[in-house]
Amino acid sequence: MSRMPKAMEKLELKVKPGIKATAQMHLQKFHFADMSEYFSSLVRELERRRAQDELDRLVAEAEMGGPDIEGTPDYVASVRKRITAKINALPKKRTRS
Repeated sequence: MSRMPKAMEKLELKVKPGIKATAQMHLQKFHFADMSEYFSSLVRELERRRAQDELDRLVAEAEMGGPDIEGTPDYVASVRKRITAKINALPKKRTRS
């Protein structure tokens, strides 16, 4: 069963020459097929970082006492399930050589 490619949207950006040169250098250095693939990888990485930052914030808050909650096994399981669902919803990171 072959997968149908997802519909693509066109996005035009205006950037300063230095940004363009850096992006083109990364395109070659990290073997991206094209600028679209490179840009998409930047967006996915930003989303992963934001999710990790949120998780780190929640862990730090919990370690400092955080708000009083009853940490029953059911509550812990529900939190774990929500976090896992958020992580699994993120696009998978593509590895580069």
